[in-house]
Amino acid sequence: MTVKNIDLLSGWQEIADYLDKSVRTVQRWKRTRGLPIYHPAGTGSTPHASKKGLETWIFTKPENESGNSQALY
Repeated sequence: MTVKNIDLLSGWQEIADYLDKSVRTVQRWKRTRGLPIYHPAGTGSTPHASKKGLETWIFTKPENESGNSQALY
């Protein structure tokens, strides 16, 4: 029997859907804002993120890309 971690999101699309953003936006936020997305060992591996980690990041990163202090949503 396999137990699925309900807090774990797997793949760019699933993470983007959870955040209600495009895949490109999520990839940019990972690169420029430190969005907590992790890649298992190996190049080209599927990215993973925890829902709790993303929610914590959202509420602790109030600046938008231009540096203004505005919420992401």
